[in-house]
Amino acid sequence: MSKGKTTLPPCGLYRTGRALKGQETDIPAGILVMFHNHSNRDIPMLQLPRENTHNVWNFHEQGPGIENDDAFLAALQPLLDQGFYFLREELSTPDGKFPKNALIQLGYNRNGDPILFIAQRSNDHNSLFFAETGYRFEQLDILKKLGPEQPLWFTGAPTEQEHDQNPQSSGELLN
Repeated sequence: MSKGKTTLPPCGLYRTGRALKGQETDIPAGILVMFHNHSNRDIPMLQLPRENTHNVWNFHEQGPGIENDDAFLAALQPLLDQGFYFLREELSTPDGKFPKNALIQLGYNRNGDPILFIAQRSNDHNSLFFAETGYRFEQLDILKKLGPEQPLWFTGAPTEQEHDQNPQSSGELLN
């Protein structure tokens, strides 16, 4: 899909690489956004993080549209979806080393910095849990150490369709 002379990126999570023209205070460079290449106004739009529950951001239903700012679109930095992945290689942290294939939960802070939450086994139940604190990385290179390309699916996780739509508006994203 393209709008004007720029080919629009796919819908998904991004970190802004520059401020949105005309909204520099609200949408500066270096923040986490949900980008959609469609909306009810037939222009691309952004959704900002609303709240974080269990290391996963929910986003505001409405957000600003993007008109005539090809430089902003070109500067969007794609992020992996929030969710569960495996480490493709060993990871060293201040607390020690985590082995290749360790299960992790990927989350982000409001600046779009990746945060890795390492799976831990419960002493009381036959279950895994993820702490509310993790290891923050400013550089996006850490995302290359995660696999597969899409997060693992677990019961109760939102589907891709739910992730990209607003149920109250029958699939139309508001801006």
